[in-house]
Amino acid sequence: MPIPENLKLLHTGEEVVWQKSIAAIEADPDLSLHLAMIECVMDLLQFYRMAYDEKDEDQLIVKLLGARIFNDLGASIRLILGGYYQAAGLPTRDILETGFLLDYFSTDPALIQKWKTVPEEKRNKEFSQAKIREVLDKRDGYEGKKRYEHYKLLSAIAAHPTLAGFTMLRPEPGADAHMGPFFVPNLLTATIQELVKVTMTGWENFKWFFKP
Repeated sequence: MPIPENLKLLHTGEEVVWQKSIAAIEADPDLSLHLAMIECVMDLLQFYRMAYDEKDEDQLIVKLLGARIFNDLGASIRLILGGYYQAAGLPTRDILETGFLLDYFSTDPALIQKWKTVPEEKRNKEFSQAKIREVLDKRDGYEGKKRYEHYKLLSAIAAHPTLAGFTMLRPEPGADAHMGPFFVPNLLTATIQELVKVTMTGWENFKWFFKP
């Protein structure tokens, strides 16, 4: 049975947006550098996953979290360049969450095994994003709750169905929502800027578990 024709048409539209996105990025020095940095981090994550022999299970768990970030990055890039700006926010937020978790593990290496072995119900409480952010902010002496604000932003515009999220569905302010892929330079820029920001956060928190 052939794939439905409408799904083929949808993919054709995605490819048209993809080409427009590539042209816009290659014409913009900043966006080009952002994408190059993201690719560099993905390359490093792959290196550690494939070529760095872990010394224990803790490092293996960290490497698998790195693989999760790698796949999130691939999904985010595909969605952004294909014109699904709001949907790209979901894997982008996951990178942020995973980066926070890795940073939390760095505060006490024993937390990795605890995270692995604790029952799920208890894990959801002891390793909740709210608790992790609180511990990290206290460690760093942060009082502005910037980690929470970042998480809240991605939740509001992408992860949760909200009125604020509708802005990511409109080609321009006040316009009707668009179903399917569409090309908007401002949204392309904003989503890539957000992605490279969480990419660097995730990488910085990943790399400390591996010594030369």
